[in-house]
Amino acid sequence: MKKTRLRIFLALLVLTLAGTAAAAAVNTATKSAPPTLLVIGDSFVAGAGVSDARKAYPAVLADATGMRLVTDGQGGTGFVNDAHGTGNGDTSKMIDRLASDGNDFPDASVVVIDAGRNDLRFPLSDVGNAVSQYLDKVRAQWPAAEIVVIVPAFITAQPFDGYREVLSSFKSSAAKIGATLIDPTAEGWYRKVDVANLLSADRVHPNAEGARFIAEHIEESLRSQGLVPAAP
Repeated sequence: MKKTRLRIFLALLVLTLAGTAAAAAVNTATKSAPPTLLVIGDSFVAGAGVSDARKAYPAVLADATGMRLVTDGQGGTGFVNDAHGTGNGDTSKMIDRLASDGNDFPDASVVVIDAGRNDLRFPLSDVGNAVSQYLDKVRAQWPAAEIVVIVPAFITAQPFDGYREVLSSFKSSAAKIGATLIDPTAEGWYRKVDVANLLSADRVHPNAEGARFIAEHIEESLRSQGLVPAAP
């Protein structure tokens, strides 16, 4: 009888220890998994201007912040523009890609939205309405994520025509969903900078140096606002 009880006790002890070890392994894996950075946007996100997507600014930003990168970048697209007929392949405006983004990247921790450059030929009131509608749906899609919205900017110190109106619509729409707004023009990214060193041969998109420049400025904003840990 005593031997039987001992065997039962030992068996239970082994099961308990195994369960504890398994739980610890799961907890360790969970704690070590990096947060997911999702960057959505146009050709700047897709990597136009660099030879390899690993040199595009989303990849540089992910490396600098230690996040796992996923992207949805389609050249020529925006909140209004679908880029059909532009030679960019099978493209869609961003709101039409949102359901797929949600299904593909449900665990996004930080969502960076960088678009609007290709919408500036449309009535700016239409652009503002599209931005508001899109961001509302983004918040519903990722209710717990940090949402970061970048005001459209080209690699120049000069604001584009209609900048003030676009900024106003972006600011109000971002505030409504509790998103962080980054405005390269207001922050003076390209003031007193030789932008020729940042541009690819097409004089529009960032080259590898320009991609690093953009990533560094976004990283600085994310860290200063506590959206990623401060640099060691």
